[in-house]
Amino acid sequence: MKRLNQKGFSLVELLTTIVILGILMSVAVGGVLIYINKTKNDAFETLEYTSYDGTVNYMMEHNMLLNEGESMSVTLAELFEGGYIERPTDPNDNGKLCTGTVTVTNNSTSSTIGLDKYKYVVDLDCGNRDPVTFP
Repeated sequence: MKRLNQKGFSLVELLTTIVILGILMSVAVGGVLIYINKTKNDAFETLEYTSYDGTVNYMMEHNMLLNEGESMSVTLAELFEGGYIERPTDPNDNGKLCTGTVTVTNNSTSSTIGLDKYKYVVDLDCGNRDPVTFP
């Protein structure tokens, strides 16, 4: 009996390869999506921390101390225009700027405490973020 020259792959071999590649791709895509979400969350946290630091620098440069129970607000636009923070870009949409405020309150009974004892609330108007309080 004459044997045919069999070149190429059988249908079962091709289907098995496609299924294995599909499984590998689903795992890879899931990992990439988790990484992207973590990176965006880190970018929001960085923006919150830099807004807090920028507000402290703003208050130090302007020699601002708050009396007992007094509070003040600084917008991200003021901090950016004054050079205290970099451009507050929305991590979800790089073409859009974040807006928001940093509210500083002196809840202590003394007006001579340091700026690190004040309560800072950073409220960003980008993404679905809740206001963050420092410290």
